[in-house]
Amino acid sequence: MTEAPAKKQNLIQKLQEKIPDKEEQFEYIGLGVRLILLVWATLMLSLSYLDLSKLGIPQQKIDPTFIASIFVSISASFGANIQQKGEKNGAGSKKSVKEELQEALGDVELIGFKHKVELVPVKTKIDPISGKEIDLQSGRLKP
Repeated sequence: MTEAPAKKQNLIQKLQEKIPDKEEQFEYIGLGVRLILLVWATLMLSLSYLDLSKLGIPQQKIDPTFIASIFVSISASFGANIQQKGEKNGAGSKKSVKEELQEALGDVELIGFKHKVELVPVKTKIDPISGKEIDLQSGRLKP
């Protein structure tokens, strides 16, 4: 008796044979798709910064923002925490949130009630040109 030649199996059939659980199969397929996308995003980001005109390939104007967002998202799905290096507040100042708000809002006192923040004006503002009082809600001059 002659045996029939073994049929070639594709990747999905091999996966089904080795892992009978459907949920686990989907996990492996999902992992494979994420890895392929991560390699693609890494390749595209790298190519966007290389000067390939010396090799005879015309330079393409690619905005890497979208590809970088895909790269960061997929990397985060693997547990990587990718943040831009540098100082927190741009100028390197070690100000608290309250100090930054105080600087941005000017002469306004911050009063906090558990989870509610209310802005209370400390003093009225006077328009330097007309000398009239400014309404703090609308920003218009009071009559």
